Order: sequence, then C-alpha cells, then structure tokens
Amino acid sequence: MPDGALKDQRELGLQFVLGPRLIATRGPIADAALLTFERARDLCERLQEPPEHLNVLYWLAVMRGVRGELREADVATGAGIDLAKMRGDQPAS
Repeated sequence: MPDGALKDQRELGLQFVLGPRLIATRGPIADAALLTFERARDLCERLQEPPEHLNVLYWLAVMRGVRGELREADVATGAGIDLAKMRGDQPAS
C-alpha cells in the first residue's frame, strides 16, 4: 500500500469512528457529523472501495434524509445499492 493510501486508510478509520459519535453528541443533523461522513466518502473513493464504503454511504443517506435533503439522500442510497450489487452483496433469505 503506497504511503498516501496508508495515510488515507488511517484517516478513514478515524472519520468512520468519529461520525457516529458526533451524531450521538450533537445530533443527526449536525453539520460536523455530515462533514465527517462526506470526508469519509471522499477517502473511500480514493481508496477504491474499502469495506467501510457501504456503511459510510448508509450514514450519508440517513443523515441527508433526516435533514430533509431528499435528493442527496436518494443519491447516497443509489450509490450504496450500486456498490452492494457490484460486490455481489445480497440480502439474507
């Protein structure tokens, strides 16, 4: 893993842990929490689909929906569905 990718992976881990804690302490519509997950999404895209990516998209969809930003919530949901299909993830039957 190149140095830049290692740094991005470490930062993603921090952002991924920080986001839910900001939601818990500041609420699901807090700008700080949204910015944390937006940064995590950017890192996921740079790292080429790490395991956290689907969860980051989930949190973005939930937060955008709660904030009433329905178009953005739809975009995040669609991206999550596309990623799950690409990975071959299927719901349990």
